[in-house]
Amino acid sequence: MSLFNFFPKKSSRKHPAGDNHMLGPTYLEKFVDIVANDKIVLEGEWTRQLKTFEGGTKFKIEYYGERYEDLIAATDFDPALVVAVDVATGQKILLFDGCLHGYNAMFCDTYTAQQITGRVANNVYREKDGNEQFELILSASYQMSEDEFAGFIDESGNAEMLNGTIVSAETAWRNSFDFFEITAVNSRGDKFVILSEELA
Repeated sequence: MSLFNFFPKKSSRKHPAGDNHMLGPTYLEKFVDIVANDKIVLEGEWTRQLKTFEGGTKFKIEYYGERYEDLIAATDFDPALVVAVDVATGQKILLFDGCLHGYNAMFCDTYTAQQITGRVANNVYREKDGNEQFELILSASYQMSEDEFAGFIDESGNAEMLNGTIVSAETAWRNSFDFFEITAVNSRGDKFVILSEELA
């Protein structure tokens, strides 16, 4: 029996319409919706569309990092930082911070104060034709075993991150994904990956 009721059951079962009812990153749960007619996903994979509380699905992308054709990536010195900005309201939603999110940032790597606070997401993501409004699909995968994860949990049911932050076991699991991807969809329906991070 699972020690953690939020831990996904291991199986090769496939789920249509992109929904396997898996819990994804805690910091995104108020800003996502089921992806209609998306690819079939397996256990351990989470895929959702970014959507504001008001129903907004069009976003601009602001980021810190290097741009390699379509992809946003870390610089030689600092992890990437990606923020979505709701076109209608200007609301900003943090999508990914390489100093905070993912297995490595939570359990393996440490960062300087400059790396954590000195990065500013002041680059705007644009296509070659100047378009800067997109729908966004977010995906994460979780491959850590339950036994490995249990080693990070203390007797109180919490986990201490390398930066000293203490979070619940569920929060630790949901935010320690080992892969994170952002796919943009433009007004023509073209899909292309703008962030693809291996995090373990």
